[in-house]
Amino acid sequence: MGAAEGFNLGANLPPQAKLLQVAEAARVALGENANEVFLSLALRGKTPDVVAQMQQVVQGLIAVGSLSQPQDKDLGRLLRSIKVSSAGNVLNVRVGYPVDQAIEQLTQAREKLLAHHGDLAGRHGENKSKARGRDQNPAPEGNPPQADGKETPKPESDSEPAAPAGTK
Repeated sequence: MGAAEGFNLGANLPPQAKLLQVAEAARVALGENANEVFLSLALRGKTPDVVAQMQQVVQGLIAVGSLSQPQDKDLGRLLRSIKVSSAGNVLNVRVGYPVDQAIEQLTQAREKLLAHHGDLAGRHGENKSKARGRDQNPAPEGNPPQADGKETPKPESDSEPAAPAGTK
């Protein structure tokens, strides 16, 4: 659980965060209960009238989300699970979602992200190949050069006997 007070005082909150700008304090809890993952948000307003306006904003956002994505059944289920209530100067927003469905959604999102990341990595590697030139000869056989440009001495092979110290 997390709580904050005074985060709206002179804060550089974006204009889209009007809900947070009119809140005096907030409490967030994330957890699991009876095979459901939940997020509980409590915002304290200055007056019950301000809290009523905050509640209308949240309910409006839920309605816009539902209307804008009617074909997305998972989003619809999530939006329908949001419960908004108020008591005095506190607005409560609670959202719950079945754990197994949340895991499935997160797994799908992870796979999409990894696939997208793989596409980016593939394109990045292709760009490196183009930068090096695909028709360049591979590195020559033998030992790599040292910093001074001379070839690195070859290590003694196992078949040659080691020369006594000081006789080379």
